[in-house]
Amino acid sequence: VYRSETPGGPYTWLNDPTPVASSDYTDSGVTELVTYYYVVTAVDAGFESGNSSEESIAPDWAPAAPTGLVATPGDEQISLNWDDNIESDVVGYNVYRSETPGGPYTWLNDPTPVALSEYTDSGLYGGGTYYYVVTAVDGGSNESGNSSETYATANDIAPAAPTGLVATSGDSQVNLDWDDNVESDVVGYNVYRSETPGGPYTWLNDPTPVASSDY
Repeated sequence: VYRSETPGGPYTWLNDPTPVASSDYTDSGVTELVTYYYVVTAVDAGFESGNSSEESIAPDWAPAAPTGLVATPGDEQISLNWDDNIESDVVGYNVYRSETPGGPYTWLNDPTPVALSEYTDSGLYGGGTYYYVVTAVDGGSNESGNSSETYATANDIAPAAPTGLVATSGDSQVNLDWDDNVESDVVGYNVYRSETPGGPYTWLNDPTPVASSDY
Protein backbone atom coordinates (compact mmCIF):
# COMPACT_ATOMS: atom_id res chain seq x y z
CA VAL A 1 0.00 0.00 0.00
CA TYR A 2 1.42 3.37 -1.08
CA ARG A 3 0.31 6.90 -0.22
CA SER A 4 1.11 10.36 -1.55
CA GLU A 5 -0.10 13.90 -0.88
CA THR A 6 0.23 14.78 -4.58
CA PRO A 7 -1.48 13.10 -7.55
CA GLY A 8 0.76 10.51 -9.22
CA GLY A 9 3.28 10.33 -6.38
CA PRO A 10 5.94 10.12 -5.20
CA TYR A 11 4.45 7.51 -2.90
CA THR A 12 5.39 6.38 0.59
CA TRP A 13 5.32 2.61 1.21
CA LEU A 14 2.97 2.34 4.20
CA ASN A 15 3.30 -1.37 5.09
CA ASP A 16 7.09 -1.64 4.62
CA PRO A 17 8.44 -4.32 4.81
CA THR A 18 5.64 -6.89 5.28
CA PRO A 19 2.96 -7.29 2.57
CA VAL A 20 -0.65 -6.87 3.67
CA ALA A 21 -2.21 -10.34 3.74
CA SER A 22 -5.83 -9.32 3.00
CA SER A 23 -7.40 -6.96 0.47
CA ASP A 24 -8.07 -4.14 2.95
CA TYR A 25 -5.96 -1.71 4.94
CA THR A 26 -6.56 1.09 7.46
CA ASP A 27 -4.30 4.12 7.24
CA SER A 28 -4.46 5.72 10.67
CA GLY A 29 -1.72 8.30 10.26
CA VAL A 30 -3.75 10.94 8.43
CA THR A 31 -4.79 14.53 9.02
CA GLU A 32 -8.34 15.76 8.60
CA LEU A 33 -9.16 17.56 5.33
CA VAL A 34 -5.75 16.78 3.75
CA THR A 35 -6.15 15.01 0.38
CA TYR A 36 -4.29 11.69 0.11
CA TYR A 37 -3.63 9.61 -3.01
CA TYR A 38 -3.31 5.82 -2.83
CA VAL A 39 -2.19 2.93 -5.04
CA VAL A 40 -1.75 -0.72 -4.17
CA THR A 41 0.29 -3.51 -5.76
CA ALA A 42 0.15 -7.30 -5.59
CA VAL A 43 3.19 -9.29 -4.49
CA ASP A 44 4.06 -12.96 -5.15
CA ALA A 45 7.09 -14.99 -4.11
CA GLY A 46 9.50 -12.85 -6.08
CA PHE A 47 7.73 -10.13 -8.01
CA GLU A 48 5.55 -7.02 -7.50
CA SER A 49 2.79 -5.94 -9.88
CA GLY A 50 2.41 -2.51 -11.33
CA ASN A 51 0.32 0.09 -9.49
CA SER A 52 -3.43 -0.11 -9.26
CA SER A 53 -5.44 2.88 -10.42
CA GLU A 54 -5.03 5.80 -8.05
CA GLU A 55 -7.71 6.62 -5.51
CA SER A 56 -7.90 9.86 -3.51
CA ILE A 57 -9.75 10.98 -0.40
CA ALA A 58 -9.74 13.94 2.00
CA PRO A 59 -10.70 12.41 5.37
CA ASP A 60 -13.38 14.37 7.19
CA TRP A 61 -14.71 13.06 10.48
CA ALA A 62 -17.44 14.30 12.75
CA PRO A 63 -16.51 16.99 15.27
CA ALA A 64 -16.43 16.31 18.99
CA ALA A 65 -19.65 16.66 20.95
CA PRO A 66 -20.05 20.15 22.45
CA THR A 67 -19.27 20.59 26.14
CA GLY A 68 -20.31 22.98 28.90
CA LEU A 69 -24.04 23.10 28.05
CA VAL A 70 -25.92 25.24 30.58
CA ALA A 71 -29.67 26.00 30.64
CA THR A 72 -30.91 29.21 32.28
CA PRO A 73 -34.66 29.66 32.90
CA GLY A 74 -36.52 32.80 31.87
CA ASP A 75 -40.15 33.90 31.59
CA GLU A 76 -41.73 31.12 29.47
CA GLN A 77 -38.33 30.58 27.83
CA ILE A 78 -34.98 28.91 28.48
CA SER A 79 -31.60 30.26 27.36
CA LEU A 80 -28.85 27.80 26.42
CA ASN A 81 -25.12 28.40 26.28
CA TRP A 82 -22.20 26.04 25.63
CA ASP A 83 -18.48 26.08 24.84
CA ASP A 84 -17.30 26.76 21.27
CA ASN A 85 -15.90 23.70 19.51
CA ILE A 86 -12.21 23.96 18.62
CA GLU A 87 -12.43 22.27 15.19
CA SER A 88 -11.78 24.78 12.43
CA ASP A 89 -14.40 23.29 10.08
CA VAL A 90 -17.37 23.49 12.50
CA VAL A 91 -20.05 25.65 10.86
CA GLY A 92 -22.68 25.56 13.60
CA TYR A 93 -24.72 23.58 16.08
CA ASN A 94 -28.02 21.74 16.29
CA VAL A 95 -30.24 22.12 19.37
CA TYR A 96 -32.60 19.37 20.53
CA ARG A 97 -35.31 19.47 23.21
CA SER A 98 -37.34 16.85 25.04
CA GLU A 99 -39.97 16.92 27.76
CA THR A 100 -38.59 13.69 29.23
CA PRO A 101 -35.03 12.89 30.34
CA GLY A 102 -33.03 11.12 27.64
CA GLY A 103 -35.38 11.98 24.79
CA PRO A 104 -36.83 11.47 22.28
CA TYR A 105 -35.71 14.93 21.20
CA THR A 106 -37.21 17.48 18.82
CA TRP A 107 -34.78 19.31 16.50
CA LEU A 108 -35.47 22.99 17.30
CA ASN A 109 -33.38 24.78 14.64
CA ASP A 110 -34.22 22.49 11.68
CA PRO A 111 -32.82 22.84 9.02
CA THR A 112 -30.19 25.57 9.57
CA PRO A 113 -27.39 25.11 12.14
CA VAL A 114 -27.11 27.73 14.87
CA ALA A 115 -24.01 29.81 14.10
CA LEU A 116 -23.17 30.78 17.70
CA SER A 117 -22.83 28.67 20.84
CA GLU A 118 -26.05 30.01 22.35
CA TYR A 119 -29.78 29.62 21.75
CA THR A 120 -33.03 30.88 23.31
CA ASP A 121 -36.01 28.52 23.30
CA SER A 122 -39.09 30.69 23.72
CA GLY A 123 -42.85 30.21 23.84
CA LEU A 124 -42.61 27.47 26.47
CA TYR A 125 -45.17 26.34 28.99
CA GLY A 126 -44.57 28.27 32.20
CA GLY A 127 -43.64 25.81 34.92
CA GLY A 128 -42.70 23.11 32.39
CA THR A 129 -39.35 21.31 32.66
CA TYR A 130 -37.41 20.80 29.43
CA TYR A 131 -34.33 18.71 28.61
CA TYR A 132 -31.72 19.71 26.02
CA VAL A 133 -28.72 18.38 24.11
CA VAL A 134 -26.69 20.08 21.36
CA THR A 135 -24.48 18.72 18.58
CA ALA A 136 -21.77 20.28 16.40
CA VAL A 137 -21.93 20.25 12.58
CA ASP A 138 -18.97 20.69 10.21
CA GLY A 139 -18.73 21.87 6.61
CA GLY A 140 -19.12 18.32 5.34
CA SER A 141 -22.46 17.96 7.14
CA ASN A 142 -20.88 15.59 9.66
CA GLU A 143 -22.72 15.83 12.98
CA SER A 144 -21.17 15.07 16.35
CA GLY A 145 -22.72 12.97 19.04
CA ASN A 146 -24.93 14.60 21.64
CA SER A 147 -23.55 16.82 24.36
CA SER A 148 -24.35 15.96 27.94
CA GLU A 149 -28.02 16.61 28.69
CA THR A 150 -29.09 19.61 30.72
CA TYR A 151 -32.50 20.82 31.84
CA ALA A 152 -34.35 23.80 33.29
CA THR A 153 -37.88 24.76 34.31
CA ALA A 154 -39.33 27.75 32.49
CA ASN A 155 -40.62 30.52 34.76
CA ASP A 156 -44.38 30.89 34.83
CA ILE A 157 -45.88 34.35 34.31
CA ALA A 158 -49.45 35.59 34.63
CA PRO A 159 -51.44 35.64 31.39
CA ALA A 160 -52.60 38.90 29.85
CA ALA A 161 -55.93 40.31 31.02
CA PRO A 162 -58.81 39.15 28.81
CA THR A 163 -60.14 41.61 26.25
CA GLY A 164 -63.40 42.18 24.41
CA LEU A 165 -65.70 41.64 27.39
CA VAL A 166 -69.35 42.16 26.40
CA ALA A 167 -72.38 41.89 28.72
CA THR A 168 -75.81 41.03 27.28
CA SER A 169 -79.00 41.12 29.39
CA GLY A 170 -81.38 38.18 29.49
CA ASP A 171 -84.35 37.05 31.58
CA SER A 172 -83.14 37.46 35.16
CA GLN A 173 -79.56 36.91 33.97
CA VAL A 174 -76.61 38.55 32.28
CA ASN A 175 -74.63 36.73 29.57
CA LEU A 176 -70.93 37.50 29.32
CA ASP A 177 -68.61 36.86 26.41
CA TRP A 178 -64.95 37.78 25.84
CA ASP A 179 -62.04 37.00 23.54
CA ASP A 180 -60.00 33.84 24.01
CA ASN A 181 -56.55 34.45 25.45
CA VAL A 182 -53.68 33.50 23.16
CA GLU A 183 -51.40 31.96 25.82
CA SER A 184 -51.05 28.20 25.39
CA ASP A 185 -51.08 27.51 29.13
CA VAL A 186 -54.35 29.31 29.99
CA VAL A 187 -56.68 26.72 31.57
CA GLY A 188 -59.71 28.95 32.18
CA TYR A 189 -61.12 32.23 33.45
CA ASN A 190 -62.47 33.71 36.67
CA VAL A 191 -65.59 35.89 36.63
CA TYR A 192 -66.22 38.67 39.16
CA ARG A 193 -69.32 40.83 39.74
CA SER A 194 -70.01 44.05 41.59
CA GLU A 195 -73.01 46.30 42.06
CA THR A 196 -70.75 49.37 42.13
CA PRO A 197 -68.25 50.60 39.52
CA GLY A 198 -64.70 49.46 40.30
CA GLY A 199 -65.76 46.90 42.91
CA PRO A 200 -65.50 45.38 45.39
CA TYR A 201 -66.14 42.24 43.32
CA THR A 202 -67.61 38.87 44.23
CA TRP A 203 -65.94 35.81 42.67
CA LEU A 204 -68.83 34.07 40.89
CA ASN A 205 -67.20 30.81 39.75
CA ASP A 206 -65.23 30.11 42.95
CA PRO A 207 -63.27 27.79 43.02
CA THR A 208 -63.25 26.30 39.49
CA PRO A 209 -62.10 28.39 36.49
CA VAL A 210 -64.56 28.78 33.63
CA ALA A 211 -63.24 26.62 30.77
CA SER A 212 -64.62 28.72 27.87
CA SER A 213 -64.68 32.45 27.13
CA ASP A 214 -68.35 32.91 28.02
CA TYR A 215 -70.45 32.80 31.19
